[in-house]
Amino acid sequence: MNSQEALDFAKERLSRISHLLEKSDTPCKSFYEKQEEMLTQAVLAMKEQAEKEKEPKPLTLEELKQRDGKPVWVEGETSLGVPGNYWALLMAKGTSRPAALNVKGAYNFSNYGKTWLAYDKEPVSK
Repeated sequence: MNSQEALDFAKERLSRISHLLEKSDTPCKSFYEKQEEMLTQAVLAMKEQAEKEKEPKPLTLEELKQRDGKPVWVEGETSLGVPGNYWALLMAKGTSRPAALNVKGAYNFSNYGKTWLAYDKEPVSK
């Protein structure tokens, strides 16, 4: 069972329990209320996990500037036209040419969004 199937199952069970609770004469009502509460929390946790597993979105230039001294996943071409997908270290402060740097070269901020993009984690589909 994958996470989407588990989420669908939990939602379906939650729907059934909610339907039972609508009936005022449901035996063991407190038992079903506790199950409803637990399933609601499980569904919320699974939704949160599913969001974390989604493909990362490219960082904005502002987000990129705030990651000075930290690694980012870069995709595209260096300033010298060398293509590739690599981890790079950001150097944004204390330099006249902010860039993401790795052994293949520099990814200058002036070309961000044109020839390269950066992510906080490596995309899954790559």
